[in-house]
Amino acid sequence: MNVDKETYLDASQSLNRLAKAFDENGDFFQSEKYTLLAAEIELSSSELQECWGGPFNGQEGRIDIISDLINEIDPDCIIETGSFRGVSTAWLARNFQKPIYTCEIERMHALQAIQNTKQFQNVTVSIEDSRKFLISVLERINPDSSVIFYLDAHWENDLPLVEELEIIYRRHYRSVVIIDDFMVPDDVDYGWDDYGEGKSLDVRMLAGKVPIGTELFFPTLPGHQESGARRGCCVIANPQPAQKIQTLKLRGSSLDVWLEKREETFGKISRQEIHAPERVNLSYPEVIRSLRGEINQLNRHIEAIERDRAQRLSDVLTLTQEIKRLRGEFE
Repeated sequence: MNVDKETYLDASQSLNRLAKAFDENGDFFQSEKYTLLAAEIELSSSELQECWGGPFNGQEGRIDIISDLINEIDPDCIIETGSFRGVSTAWLARNFQKPIYTCEIERMHALQAIQNTKQFQNVTVSIEDSRKFLISVLERINPDSSVIFYLDAHWENDLPLVEELEIIYRRHYRSVVIIDDFMVPDDVDYGWDDYGEGKSLDVRMLAGKVPIGTELFFPTLPGHQESGARRGCCVIANPQPAQKIQTLKLRGSSLDVWLEKREETFGKISRQEIHAPERVNLSYPEVIRSLRGEINQLNRHIEAIERDRAQRLSDVLTLTQEIKRLRGEFE
């Protein structure tokens, strides 16, 4: 019997909410039991494990970019924030034999990441906030080592990206940073995360946050030709590692140039058109907000129907009582 992924998801989320409720009440044994069960339910659904099309959102162009960067930079290690279920982490482990450090703050997802990468001896999964994780890992790594960072811990109300960059550049200058779900300044066919005013993942967020002389790279492949979820990404490299990036799958320039390109893009296309619901580049948080708005509207409609139904029922009961009273008078 085939069971659709939504059924698995409903079951796992219900158990995860139950686990969190036990945790809040201090019953850690029950909390862990239900968290493990929720993780096992999701692990048993191949559809959920490949929910965004596979590694790196199912984007073949992105995979080519990551492959080229690993070969050209030849890092001493890879550090990932936001491992989710560990599908992309497992891909990295199959294609990179040196240490990989990754973190996931949601325990149910982290347990799946651990399971999905357990065959790889070079992967270490931490269950913690990305900021604490980066501080801890970077204290153990030589500041002069070559590192590729893959930042993907941003989601809805939690946007640690700026703090992650501050931690990285305070400790580790020779780095190449890849940011997922990032706006490609001159190609809105790539999607990106927009959490509202001042919280859009685009080049404006990097102003004053990256070292002077930093070069920013974006995909050469047009967004409409990308496969999978077609999410944008940004590659940030300081002068020394930037010299090693020769792949034709990326095009680089300074932050100022990309800021200008972004303004040109928004000058030609209104924000409403860029984020029109029918466009594939609608960000995940926007989809969620839109769906929640529809749900709230439906709930209000249901409440109105229920009030009307209750009133009608009350009217029927009143009428029934009146009929009985009248019958009594005539008998």
